[in-house]
Amino acid sequence: MNKKWIAAVLGAASLVGLWGCSKKPDTIVYVQNVGEIIGVGSIGMHDRFAGVVVSEKETQIQRNADQKVKELYVSVGDSVNQGDVLFEYDSESIDVQLSKKQLELDRLKNNSTSLAAEITKLQKEEKDAPESEKIKYTIEISDREAAKKENDYNMKVQEKEISQLKSTLANIRVIAPVSGRISSVNESGTDTSGQQKPYITIQKSGAYRIKGTINEMNLGEIVEGTPIKATSRTDSEQTWLGTVTEVDLKGASGGNQGDGMNGGFGGVMDMGFGGGHDEMTSSSSYPFYVNLTDPTGLMLGQHVYLEIASEESPTGEGIWLPEYYLCEEEAEDGTISNYVWAADEENLLEKRYVTLGEYEETAMVHEIVEGLTIEDYIAFPDETCKVGAGTTLDQSEATSTTEATGGTDEMDDMEEMPENQDGMQDLPEESQDPQQMQPTETVSEETKTTEATKSSSGTNSNVGTSSDGNLSTYSVSGNEHTSSSGNLGG
Repeated sequence: MNKKWIAAVLGAASLVGLWGCSKKPDTIVYVQNVGEIIGVGSIGMHDRFAGVVVSEKETQIQRNADQKVKELYVSVGDSVNQGDVLFEYDSESIDVQLSKKQLELDRLKNNSTSLAAEITKLQKEEKDAPESEKIKYTIEISDREAAKKENDYNMKVQEKEISQLKSTLANIRVIAPVSGRISSVNESGTDTSGQQKPYITIQKSGAYRIKGTINEMNLGEIVEGTPIKATSRTDSEQTWLGTVTEVDLKGASGGNQGDGMNGGFGGVMDMGFGGGHDEMTSSSSYPFYVNLTDPTGLMLGQHVYLEIASEESPTGEGIWLPEYYLCEEEAEDGTISNYVWAADEENLLEKRYVTLGEYEETAMVHEIVEGLTIEDYIAFPDETCKVGAGTTLDQSEATSTTEATGGTDEMDDMEEMPENQDGMQDLPEESQDPQQMQPTETVSEETKTTEATKSSSGTNSNVGTSSDGNLSTYSVSGNEHTSSSGNLGG
């Protein structure tokens, strides 16, 4: 019997343990990407973000929607020279269409000749007809002339279409008008929303510029004429200078979604938190373009870092984190360690110890030498931060500091006091009685004797027992006046 009881207890304990392991964290803390905080991927603390080298000019090749492409000779990323064949139309279908159009044109020409002959004949007959029948000839002649006008108009339409088909047939092979790199090929001819797009886009070689993106929240940071410094991602010593020449306000893209140009920092990186971003709360990003003073060493498609060029720029490469994200911890031996609240691999909050480098007093930022990368996610230190807390990228899902401490707003606990006509709060009536506002004292003879003794020593003190049994002592020495009260326990 005891063995069965022990087994039952152990089974229940194991179930409790399993439930505890699967229980969700009580506290959820909002975290942000380090790259976003320091400005890598969008205008941030130090105006540093990502860019990609593109052609200064793009050539768009449109496709005839009525024609079938027989063969496409290029793909995205290919380099082409001026005169290279890009694609070829299906000449067989063009030949068939041309034959049909030519037959239709011949028919219309014959019809036009017949109508002209009929009109001439009717006009001659009208002259010899009696007056009573001339009106009939006039109506018939008008009908024939109207039919001929419509027929002649259709002839012109057919002649134009035949001319276009002959031109297409003569240019059955579409060639590249410029030398460059194929940046896009759109087989459908439209984008996801149904808007027309060019069939092939060529980035012209030899004239480079850099394309960056800026979030709408920081749109005012970048304007035409802003000086920009570009830095190679692979060699921080290699830099280029340029100027913003265009901010494309019509080319907005959905917010919180990084693109290939930003290398993952253009929006919130997917860290496994789940959920999505409501388009009503997300922000848009706008492309801007930087013309370089000297593009030597750059290649089409190369990714670079961008920052606003300034002689007063306080920081260089690396992670420069605002000091308010850093916490201190003192060991028993007095050693001070620095840490940040960071999300671990399981998206739970942990103390991440870091090594600090230089400190920039003007910008109030510390250089993080070791312990943190721009791919990490950290939280602002407050009462909600504790080891093992859950993390989220959605600030609305985070636990508030009031919830974390279990407290309430002090103002919510205060009883509302009535106001008088002047808008001032009235005290309760009983507290306004001057008699009740003064302490009631009963001084015994023994106490008087004691006080007389104290008065002789230069200190004036009054000790009394109030009506509620409390002992009240009043001491006056010079300009000092103190009061103490204690319960006698009676």
